[in-house]
Amino acid sequence: MNFLTLSLENDSLVDSTAGIEIPLTGQMRTQLASYRRPTVVLGVRPEALRPVERGLPVPANAVRLIVDVIQHLGHEILLDASDGAHRIVARVPPGDDSGVGERRPFVVNMDMVHLFDVETGLNLASAGS
Repeated sequence: MNFLTLSLENDSLVDSTAGIEIPLTGQMRTQLASYRRPTVVLGVRPEALRPVERGLPVPANAVRLIVDVIQHLGHEILLDASDGAHRIVARVPPGDDSGVGERRPFVVNMDMVHLFDVETGLNLASAGS
């Protein structure tokens, strides 16, 4: 799983240095209702990240990262990408045309993310259970 430590600001997950601003979903707001820390860890599995198709508008839940490594595995490609402290691995179809050194927007499937307490590491979805 990829882990991004982000600030909570104005109903968004933010890292202004990296240009990340992901709007909170209703489910995320519920999970964060009693959370009192200024930062949270966003957990995203590799299959929940996809480069935005070229020529399409970049959605609000996208993060722009530089592709560092491309691993062609036949049935899939793993893209290692980063920006500052943020590093991710994305699992993409074999036809992906990303290039090393290219800054690409990656869309985050918000139905597949997890929020974790920045200090304890506890999953906030199960913290109130």
